[in-house]
Amino acid sequence: MTLMLRDDLSFCNSGNRLVFLDLAADRYFMLPNDLESAFRRLLVSAKNAERDIEFECRLKSAGILVDDESAGSSLKAMTERVAPTSEFSLRGKPTKLVLILSSICIQIETELMIRFRGLKPTIQMMRAERVRYGKKEPKELLDRDAVVSSFLSTRRIVPTQDRCLSWAISMARYLAKNGQHSQLIIGVNTSPFSAHAWTQQNDVVISDYIDRVRDYNPILVS
Repeated sequence: MTLMLRDDLSFCNSGNRLVFLDLAADRYFMLPNDLESAFRRLLVSAKNAERDIEFECRLKSAGILVDDESAGSSLKAMTERVAPTSEFSLRGKPTKLVLILSSICIQIETELMIRFRGLKPTIQMMRAERVRYGKKEPKELLDRDAVVSSFLSTRRIVPTQDRCLSWAISMARYLAKNGQHSQLIIGVNTSPFSAHAWTQQNDVVISDYIDRVRDYNPILVS
């Protein structure tokens, strides 16, 4: 029997604690110290014969672990991302009014989607759009600089303070609609606890400043 992490859960190491994100419930949480210690032991010895059955049962009861491979994912912390080395610069990049208006519309749509339907359906929509718009003909697409520049220009019109999540998802969606792949990254910091989201393309941070995102450990990469 293989123990799996329940679907919609991801976790990372931040400081000296494990932080979990429940995507379906749209919440972060940490385990009690004894359960976290048991979970850490399980990460090391998941394939060994010696297992702590009592703590495994408690982790299942807490909704962390499942036995069904079809309802879970492997027990590993979120680390799969390219470390950022640079950020996108708006300086000297021309923008068009029609593109700015289009990016404002997608931000409003994303904000409403998160508020009324939740984080998981919004991310599922973003993933589906990548597949759908990935089939566009090259002549229908804009280059990355035009897309990102028009989007960043909206900061003069649409406030972004305390809206990093909808901002990052909106940019990832806007890029996807123009055939540009990017990653939505959600990170956490436990000193004190805070969460942040940004959009990244390869090693280039395109929705934020690199010095800001370096303070966060990725808990979800989508």
